[in-house]
Amino acid sequence: MLYSYSFMVLGLLVLVIGSLLLKKPSSKAAFYAVIAEGSIILTLIISKVKLPFELDANFYGITAALFIFTLIHYAEKNKLRWQN
Repeated sequence: MLYSYSFMVLGLLVLVIGSLLLKKPSSKAAFYAVIAEGSIILTLIISKVKLPFELDANFYGITAALFIFTLIHYAEKNKLRWQN
């Protein structure tokens, strides 16, 4: 139950912050960020790898989600700018 709660809350953290800070957040960026975050967290939990600095798997998932969300959001924004 603890994993499901943290998975649900942390899965939305980057999306909520992104939608609050950006005028038009990308839905494609949000989708891929959640997929990446979930995949990384599940992989790290299931594999029971000893993580650097003894940080939780959620930290690495959030970091990846933030990176992917930002990357895709700005890539789409620049793509639209180049098309116009």
